[in-house]
Amino acid sequence: MFAEERRRRILDILQNQHRVTVNQLIEDLPVSEATVRRDLQDLEQQGSLKRTRGGAILNNTNNFEPPYPQKEVLASEEKEYIGQLAATYINDGDTLIIDSGTTTLQIISYLTQKNLTVITNSVCAIKALSLNSDIKFIVTGGYNRYHSRSLVGDWTLTMLKHLHANKVFLGVDGIDLIYGFTTPSIEEVAIKQQMIQSADEVFVIADSSKFSKVTLNKIAEIEKVDYIVTDTKLPPSLAEKYVSRGITIINQ
Repeated sequence: MFAEERRRRILDILQNQHRVTVNQLIEDLPVSEATVRRDLQDLEQQGSLKRTRGGAILNNTNNFEPPYPQKEVLASEEKEYIGQLAATYINDGDTLIIDSGTTTLQIISYLTQKNLTVITNSVCAIKALSLNSDIKFIVTGGYNRYHSRSLVGDWTLTMLKHLHANKVFLGVDGIDLIYGFTTPSIEEVAIKQQMIQSADEVFVIADSSKFSKVTLNKIAEIEKVDYIVTDTKLPPSLAEKYVSRGITIINQ
């Protein structure tokens, strides 16, 4: 079993059990104790778990979701930069899905293209979209999730299944080479997964603090995304690892 496969398996166990012992991993993988301890050390360094005496626990700090007003002020300059950069990849006549989120919301301010159609589940995006006469927009329906100001539920999912877009701009809380793209909200997982299925091209929109971070609920594997739009603080050595997996990193 390759190192990446082992570490993915360790995170899978932690997602289900929240804690694991070294002895359990030796039996489950199976590998030597030294290999297990090295994997746990590497996963701790990237922020995915916390080592304990004889094992590890899930890094629960990554599963905390701050209230929306707090999210708005976090990395605000980076989010504006990312939104402006992402907007340059949109063409006249495109149909877009713009996911909820404080970073994806920034894209709307920079939409200058003609004859756009935007599909969104973002409550905060509605007013901004209504001020642009060149945008026809569709609101997915559903019920409002307060923490993310997003519309979720069966109605949201059903509408997305009947729509098609050229591009989706997706918000995530964690980006990790092993565990993929994650979110702390179980209510949003199926919505984001359907957005990916409904679009020809998938753009993840996230500042560099989201990299090497794993939250509770998995959205998709790394290979399901075409582009990641982020800021210039992302280390080039880390960016290259995602490029080697087939993703285009856009940060300048």
